Amino acid sequence: MDEFEYFLSFEWLRGLLVAQVVRAVLNAARAPPRSWFALEQDAASPAAMEAGVRASSAFVVVLTDGYFTHNVRHEVACAVAAGKRVVVLHDVACGRRVEALLDQASALADPAVIAGKKLRHLDAAGAAEFKARALSSTVIEFHRDALERF
Repeated sequence: MDEFEYFLSFEWLRGLLVAQVVRAVLNAARAPPRSWFALEQDAASPAAMEAGVRASSAFVVVLTDGYFTHNVRHEVACAVAAGKRVVVLHDVACGRRVEALLDQASALADPAVIAGKKLRHLDAAGAAEFKARALSSTVIEFHRDALERF
C-alpha cells in the first residue's frame, strides 16, 4: 500500500492557491486522503519530491499556464518513470486548452541545468507519455477568476 493517496503537483506562482483550496476541501472529508503536499514536505529537495511521487497512488496536477517549471518537470519525470496514474485539474480561465498546456512540456529545458540542480530530465519521450496519460485520465476543469493577475 502506498504511503499517500496522491501527490499534489503545482507551479508555485499560479497553482499554489488552487492547490491549497483543493487540499483544504479534501482535508474536510470525514476520512481525508493522505497526500504529499509541498507546504508540508521538503519541497526543495529533489530526492524528497521523487520519494513522494513513488510513495503516492496518484499524481494530481494543477495544470496552469507555465506549469512546467524545472521542479515540476522533475516531478513529472518521476511520475512517468514510476507509471503513476494522473489526474488533471485544468485552469480553464487561462484561456488555453488542456492539450496546449500539456504541450508546454515539449519546450525542453537544458539537461545540463537540470543535472546541475539534481533534478530528473523530462525528455521528449517522457513529455509525450505524460501528455498521453493525462489526456486518457480524469480531467477536471476549474474556473479561476479570469480577472486575477499574476
